Amino acid sequence: MAKKKKKAKLSEKAEVKEEILPSLTPEEIEESAEALQPDGMEITEAAKKKSKFSLSNIIQLVLILIFASVFVVCLVMLIQNISGKIKGSSIYDDASKQFEIFIPGENTVKISESYTPMKPSPGDNSMQTLYNRLSSGTTDSSQGQSQYSEQLANMKASLSSLRDVNKDVYGWIYVPDTKINYPILKGSDNDYYLNHAYNGEVVPIGSIFADFVCKDNLEDNYNLVLYGHNVTTGQMFHDMTNFLKKEVFDSTFIYIYTMDGIYVYKPVAIYPTTIENYYYKTDFSDEGTFLSYANKQITYSKHNAGETFKAGDKMLTLSTCTNGAQDSRYALHAKLIDIIK
Repeated sequence: MAKKKKKAKLSEKAEVKEEILPSLTPEEIEESAEALQPDGMEITEAAKKKSKFSLSNIIQLVLILIFASVFVVCLVMLIQNISGKIKGSSIYDDASKQFEIFIPGENTVKISESYTPMKPSPGDNSMQTLYNRLSSGTTDSSQGQSQYSEQLANMKASLSSLRDVNKDVYGWIYVPDTKINYPILKGSDNDYYLNHAYNGEVVPIGSIFADFVCKDNLEDNYNLVLYGHNVTTGQMFHDMTNFLKKEVFDSTFIYIYTMDGIYVYKPVAIYPTTIENYYYKTDFSDEGTFLSYANKQITYSKHNAGETFKAGDKMLTLSTCTNGAQDSRYALHAKLIDIIK
């Protein structure tokens, strides 16, 4: 009986509470909650919009700061690249003033000056230009060597002075009617001279450099491979593209100056390619393997030089970027046709 009386009392209290707290709708509860808030805590639609507007402004400001930072970084990199190219040009201009170059049969001149062939008198074969001598098939290197001894000595002295600056100086390359007239470097890898000048300074145009596996004596290489950037402002191997013109390909020789003498090469192939083609191969098991490889490269050429590689021949390969796809290259192959010692 006591338990029944207790339950009855609890039921009566619940009924009283229901009368005091009648059921309310969600809207009425929200209105009641807002009415209970202090004036300073009142949430209005205007306040909500203002909060959203402030967040949007912050996001926009952050994005503007990010884009501005990227722009500044790109601008700084561009300025550094341009100034680096100017610096590199200045370094090599100074080097060209130190190097005395000559072409047998022509006036001895500085690299930075223009070349004026000597005019041979009729029937004076001793004054033929090297071009005419080679074209006529007269490639006896002993011909007229005595008259070149002084020029050769001056050239070697110039090269020696560059080696005093950097022992990695391998030689000098000159291509008439182009801007290709630079020292050749050979380091302990194929990376360092991609962005270093011959004097060791960091420059974006880098240097012309031989593959580090090439032998010091040019005649000991089946394929002497030289690399250089295709700089849009004209430096390094940019003018390799001139050989894509048939008239240049047919009439221009490549000269390499070393302490052993002057090596003269005739172009036999020029073509766009990729690094997968392995056009820069330097290691051959025997001469037959080299000849097969070299003559295959000729088949890729844009122009026909009417030349093939035979026993005893040596090849020069110039390599540069096309400034297109990352792995695309221009390859220029030439055959050694004369040595002046």
